[in-house]
Amino acid sequence: MFKKLLVQSQEINAQSLEKLENQFQQIICGYHNSSDVVQIVRISKPSKAFIERSLMPNQYLEFVAAANDLLEIYECSAFSLIFTDTIPCSQLVADDAELHINLPKINAIAALR
Repeated sequence: MFKKLLVQSQEINAQSLEKLENQFQQIICGYHNSSDVVQIVRISKPSKAFIERSLMPNQYLEFVAAANDLLEIYECSAFSLIFTDTIPCSQLVADDAELHINLPKINAIAALR
């Protein structure tokens, strides 16, 4: 009985540790404003990182975030911001080709340190 509880406890601790590691794993992400309007993008929960940037049409943002962070996208209208989308940062992982594209870039990597 005690041995069974000990094994279960170790499994729970291993799962908790894995969740923590995933939560704080930093990844390089990229987002391209392919719309024809100015967008405000921000990283929201669950990590403590916070980035908020405005992106002109056809501008590319490169940033570092935790794998489980969310990128919120707002579009600017004449009088307000309109919430457009939420994208998990795990879906925005930048590959080598994206890091070298010829688009106007904003580099927000240093902003998190």
